[in-house]
Amino acid sequence: DYTKINDEDINAARRIVKYRELLQRFLYNNIDAHTAINPLIKVIHYDYLGLAYLCIYRAENHEEDLNHAREAFQKSLDYVKFIDMSMQIWSGYLTYNIARVLSECNVLSEAERYFKESTQIRRNWLRISSYNTTVRNALSYEYFIAKISYLDMCQKYRLMSCDKIQNEFNLVEIELDNYSNADSNLGSLDYIRQLLKDRKNNK
Repeated sequence: DYTKINDEDINAARRIVKYRELLQRFLYNNIDAHTAINPLIKVIHYDYLGLAYLCIYRAENHEEDLNHAREAFQKSLDYVKFIDMSMQIWSGYLTYNIARVLSECNVLSEAERYFKESTQIRRNWLRISSYNTTVRNALSYEYFIAKISYLDMCQKYRLMSCDKIQNEFNLVEIELDNYSNADSNLGSLDYIRQLLKDRKNNK
């Protein structure tokens, strides 16, 4: 349902109404009351609850929504140890989501720590060549988006000089080229390339 709202061709105000309706459904189904429930369901529940709150915060800029997002992501992360396997898929997503929230909260040292943890986990995903092309492209997209988001935070809060940030974006672009060139079956990740182009043009 969260993804469906994201994909719908509706205006911003209507989208927020739908997110609010989704939140009511999340909160009505008090998942904490179910002590014997599969921890995977709790991980998913709190992750998407946090994402819904984060989307609403970015539209309306109410601090309480940001705090709710942070709490939901942290609860989801608390259950990850019961379900995550060697690839750490859920850890890779949740550490990134927490990093984004902490960045918005201006808790920069913690945000940086979570961004770096997320990036390291996602870098490991790129080393797995046994998955089909679609899955590999999806995982590589997640890795590069995490690196760009971290640099966006550094730029927003001036944690690096402008020259340093531009150099880091150049290094990401080189890494992307090397990754794509290593296997002709992999996609060019055009969206990531466009993001890098935008960042470099807006220095």
